[in-house]
Amino acid sequence: MPVIALLHRLALASLALVLWSAPAAACTVTSPAASDFGSHSPNAIKAAAVPVVERFGGFYCAVSLLGGNVLTATISNANSFKLTSVGHPDGAFEVFPSKTSSSAMASGVAVNFLNPSVVDLAALLGGSAGNIPLFIKLSSAGLLTPGTYNGAFRVTWTWKFCSGVWVGSTCTLGTVDQGTAASDIAFTVTVAPKPVTVTMSGVTTWDPIAGTTFPKAIVGAKKRVTVVVSNPDIVPTDLNSVRVEIPSQAGTALALEGDGASIGAPIKFTDGTPSSTLAFSYTNAGDGADDVDFFADGTGWAYVPTPGDAVSQRLVKKVRLKPRGKLAPGSSFTVTLPYLVY
Repeated sequence: MPVIALLHRLALASLALVLWSAPAAACTVTSPAASDFGSHSPNAIKAAAVPVVERFGGFYCAVSLLGGNVLTATISNANSFKLTSVGHPDGAFEVFPSKTSSSAMASGVAVNFLNPSVVDLAALLGGSAGNIPLFIKLSSAGLLTPGTYNGAFRVTWTWKFCSGVWVGSTCTLGTVDQGTAASDIAFTVTVAPKPVTVTMSGVTTWDPIAGTTFPKAIVGAKKRVTVVVSNPDIVPTDLNSVRVEIPSQAGTALALEGDGASIGAPIKFTDGTPSSTLAFSYTNAGDGADDVDFFADGTGWAYVPTPGDAVSQRLVKKVRLKPRGKLAPGSSFTVTLPYLVY
């Protein structure tokens, strides 16, 4: 017998011995502990902007995914896959076989997890059935009210694996592990608003003695107050909903003539990174079409202060910013205003 043929036979015999002697690891189905999906805003859930959540689907099997094996999952739910919270409107959720699936799993319909057009388990798990994940997407028809919501469903796994090699319908050089069992999947999600945040800070820019060289906050000094408005949510705000009221601090008055250190418009807008996507303009104190209003007792938001007139500007109790558009998710903008110390 040629040497190459002999070596080939010996290699096949060695492989057969390994496959025959390797212990078969039984497939198991368990119900994992309930998962916490974190906190999301009503707007994010309604917009279906919450990322798909990956969770262990309850099935584990340490065998290779060879041709001829069978693995299907069938989901079911007693309340039409609703997110529920006592005293609150219902949300909903869908279950997908993979993160990139365009079609959700349907109740009572078996999904073949070994069909690569449905889910590529070999790529996902590196060639072993392993811990099979499922992917859950949250949604709602309307805005959910704040609270803790619960979701649950059952997934019934059916499998048939050969620890050796399938030859036709026969498991050769190994044993068959097959069965049907159910896993109950439960999770919670906290629904809570994520409102726009506002932070304020101030710096002295000029004083009547030192000018702009290390100015102090003495009487007659000028300050510039910085207001940063941020959207911490994963969805934009509603159209034209951002309204920020800035109160005049004790001992200071609006100074529309400027801060003594900079030129240009006294009220300045700077877009954030990423862009806020908002539009904002300030023309002058008397322009009713721009995006800044002034409030004074007795006059309300119709008050028009006179730049440079200390008495007129001291009457301003609040300044209102009214940017136009939707504040983009994860973005911010900054507005600065000058004030006089008195």
